[in-house]
Amino acid sequence: MGIGSKGHYVKLLQMDLNGLALNYNNFTIDGIFDSKTSNATKNFQDRFEIKSDGIVRSLTWKLLIENVKAVQKLLNSYGYHTGYPDGWFGSHTTDAVRKFQNHNGLSLSGIVDPRTRRKLFNPHPHPV
Repeated sequence: MGIGSKGHYVKLLQMDLNGLALNYNNFTIDGIFDSKTSNATKNFQDRFEIKSDGIVRSLTWKLLIENVKAVQKLLNSYGYHTGYPDGWFGSHTTDAVRKFQNHNGLSLSGIVDPRTRRKLFNPHPHPV
């Protein structure tokens, strides 16, 4: 999947990238894979030191879904219910992140920005 792709899976990609705080250039979550979505994908690929070409192949999908699942599992374990950890950063995950942020004195963005990530992955976070 790359520039010009459209549809449901592009929207899921955009939701995951946005939820993991990789939407630096404010791409729209619209299911259209444009240059901004490609650049966010490249940022994600750079983070994991895989081929940074902005094209979503199986390894990029795998790492993206694993990262979202890790967030979902932690939130669930702390009592912030995301539903089944499916790897998609949908409304339940966004709501759980906001609740976590609210209980931890963080900005209520609903995305796992660096401050949220530090609190979430800290071995002693503040549960519900």
